[in-house]
Amino acid sequence: MSGFNHNTLPKSYPENKQTGLVALIYFWQSKRRMLLFVVFLSGILLTGNIAGAKIKPRPKYRFEADFGYGFPEAIGIKIKYGNKIQAGLVQSLDSRGFGATGIEIYYHMGEKPRLMDQAPWYVSGGVAGYLIDVDYIKEYNFIIYPRIGRSFNISRTAGINLDAGPGFPLGRKNSSNNSIAPVLFTGSLTIFIRF
Repeated sequence: MSGFNHNTLPKSYPENKQTGLVALIYFWQSKRRMLLFVVFLSGILLTGNIAGAKIKPRPKYRFEADFGYGFPEAIGIKIKYGNKIQAGLVQSLDSRGFGATGIEIYYHMGEKPRLMDQAPWYVSGGVAGYLIDVDYIKEYNFIIYPRIGRSFNISRTAGINLDAGPGFPLGRKNSSNNSIAPVLFTGSLTIFIRF
């Protein structure tokens, strides 16, 4: 046949066609070289992706739910939002029903532990008042309470908050027989869960 080249083997292929073993070794070596090249190239590409990839940070928990006891909140339920600075609402419950409702601001200061999302020490300030009509005599209408506190972490998402500070009652009832001091002790001990 004209135009058909019977010599389809590469020039480096051994000319001795009787040595099929040599041809097999040549084929095996070229296949092995190709395989090594593919493995080497894949390794470079994968190593580059792994080395260049950033470690994903843990999610920062923004919401916090607290349940505990304190003054002025009695048995209190708190919902907070934030991390270094938190804003929260507190609703107190006592033996007669709903008590004072409050708004609180927290600022976490100091160095945070390596595995935690917040520094353990904080300062807070709050204002609580009787927004829900109660059927008992109130000694005051509002109270302002600055506090300093600390979080004791049990795990990354749960722990105990302990804080204390002065309270300044406002809107006193003059008709009450009970005298109330101009400065009160306030504080709370709560269990929290972050989510």
